Amino acid sequence: MTNNNNNERKNTMNHHINSIYSTMNGGYEAEIDRTGNAYRIIIQHLGQTYLHYARNEDDCYDYLYSIVR
Repeated sequence: MTNNNNNERKNTMNHHINSIYSTMNGGYEAEIDRTGNAYRIIIQHLGQTYLHYARNEDDCYDYLYSIVR
């Protein structure tokens, strides 16, 4: 039973995908993570924090570019 619980915990943990830092357009930083089938991006830009969930990694990048352009 202990092994099954450990495997379940591993599967539900976040998997880091990418970190993005830029000084363009006022500067921003973003972190993209995956949990199971869902992706999450956290963006900090001009003193604001934005959180977005998506079905795939490309949708995270689309959201990032919509914020920082």
